[in-house]
Amino acid sequence: MVLSEDNQTDIYPVATLETSNLPLEEKYYNISTGQIVDKSVATRLPSYVNHNIIPTNPVNPTFDNAYSSKLYVLNKNTQKMGLGITLRVMSGDTIDIYGKSYYFQNNTGGSSANTDPTTLEILTGLLGGPTGGNALVHGAVTSSQLNGISNTTSGITSLLNNETSNNNLNTLVPKAYINYIIFDDQFKCVSSGFAPVGANGTLTDYGTNPALHNILVNKNGFVYIYCNNASPVDVFFDNLQVMHRRGHILEETHYYPFGLSMAGISDKAANKLENLYKYNSKELQHQEFSDSSGLELYDFGARMQDPQLVFGIVLIL
Repeated sequence: MVLSEDNQTDIYPVATLETSNLPLEEKYYNISTGQIVDKSVATRLPSYVNHNIIPTNPVNPTFDNAYSSKLYVLNKNTQKMGLGITLRVMSGDTIDIYGKSYYFQNNTGGSSANTDPTTLEILTGLLGGPTGGNALVHGAVTSSQLNGISNTTSGITSLLNNETSNNNLNTLVPKAYINYIIFDDQFKCVSSGFAPVGANGTLTDYGTNPALHNILVNKNGFVYIYCNNASPVDVFFDNLQVMHRRGHILEETHYYPFGLSMAGISDKAANKLENLYKYNSKELQHQEFSDSSGLELYDFGARMQDPQLVFGIVLIL
């Protein structure tokens, strides 16, 4: 295990949805441009600016202090989920989620009018995040990594059941939330949580909502953050933002005998330099010898050792 004394905090851009900033925000959040609407659509919505109570990134005082003019609308009849972001996390990290929501119509159809997102839709959102130039910043996920599906689906079902229990307290409130799900490296759901929308005609600011702050990550893996609305009335979201306070674990590597790494249960924090001194603190010479071919040699001083070859010979014997 490689530890760091640094106290690093990553502040991601605010999903303002404003036209001038949209190209940057689309590199981090899963945004369907067809769901972006003008503020005038949301009747009686009070004015607010393009930032939360934490610093913006990048800092642009003129833009940050301008009033918001664009919103993201979700409705079960058009699109239930949006503004998703997937982050690579390590045990000991903490996550804070910010944002705003608003609606001006009650869900008069009650619980019978709701349609939750399916497990497949949530997994599609998890995998459907940006994979462009900035994907490595927050740790892209591929479909080949999704194994242990039964453990994954049971955790998602538990989250949806908890949201149903919450909404049953007042079915006039749209069944709409900002959510998070933490997965380990085998994509088993470790924990999850949500924060509901507020009262009709009231702008809800999640800046101090305890359900979305100081979220402790206790397994290396991924966190998926997204908004959803299972009801047939429009709910508007805006200014979604994530602050990721990194813990002290930079890398955790497990080995077979003689130094071959167990890739499936080994981890490395996103956007960090790789530690080359690994098994028995010997330098792994993969840059010089392998050229990405998979041939990696440890420098033991008097000799070079290929852990794949040695492990293979031991298995044969």
